[in-house]
Amino acid sequence: MQSLVFILLVAFSRLAPAMVLRLPPKSPDYSQDLTNIPDNENSFTTVSAQWRVDSSADGTGAVWTASPEVMRRCAKSALTGMPEKNADQPDTGNFLFTDERLMDFLDIADHVYVICLSCTREVPTKLREKVSILNGRRSDECLSPYINWTKGKGYNHVHKVTLAHKLAITDAKAKNFNLSLVLEEDVLFKEDMEHIDFEPIAALVRDASRGWEILRLAWYDHLKKIARGCRAANVRNCSKWVSQNMCTIPSCDLHSSAAYMIPARAYDRFLTQGRGAIDGHVLNQFEQTVLTPPLCNQNHLIAPELKSETSFIKHCKGKTEF
Repeated sequence: MQSLVFILLVAFSRLAPAMVLRLPPKSPDYSQDLTNIPDNENSFTTVSAQWRVDSSADGTGAVWTASPEVMRRCAKSALTGMPEKNADQPDTGNFLFTDERLMDFLDIADHVYVICLSCTREVPTKLREKVSILNGRRSDECLSPYINWTKGKGYNHVHKVTLAHKLAITDAKAKNFNLSLVLEEDVLFKEDMEHIDFEPIAALVRDASRGWEILRLAWYDHLKKIARGCRAANVRNCSKWVSQNMCTIPSCDLHSSAAYMIPARAYDRFLTQGRGAIDGHVLNQFEQTVLTPPLCNQNHLIAPELKSETSFIKHCKGKTEF
């Protein structure tokens, strides 16, 4: 009997090391960060157990983030100003947008973040001073020691893009910007802005009393899911703050993170709530103010997005209030 116990003890001693939880290389002990977070960042503690890794297979089971200190450090690492243009350097013509009325409207934002990999597209001179470039490769490089990227089915890429967006808003929060505009480098703004009435949209953005949460300049009703729901129920759900080119709908399953405006009151929720992907729960946790039609599209989804716009406006948009 004693020999059997001895054998079991030896076997357990050899297996025990393999049973110990192994953290990723350089993974810090974030529990020490909790006592050092300023009062205005206490909301980060709600996701402290999820900082290290998203364990779900589909990438929607946890909030994708890192510790506040890591997010601030990586925001500084990944962000640069818009490169200065030499006086003798000819225009490349590779502008994100050129329409003067659109520029005047976008100038309402305190700061503009352009998330990119090639980082070759330009912003007109009028907005250049308020633009920051967030380099996706620098973002990935800085965050990689602290993140187990979600594997499979393209979620690795989506995970990285989502955290790049969150680095932009981390910077906006740290610098106390009241309104931020986020653009992805492959966004394509529509050429015809002549019939867009920007005044009611700008009035909403400036009106803190109405408490709008997110303004989506680009959106995609995938498979016309929302439009079909509106049609089936015979209910125009996008019926709040309706104007010629805008309406607001409760939280719903829209897609695209190509272009959106977000006010400071939404920063904390954006950073600490909303599971998984940026154009999933992160943006869709908010009440959605959408432009009708959107001002821009994703380069690789133009055809289906245009079709979904028509259907959504036809079946979901409410009657104009003013």
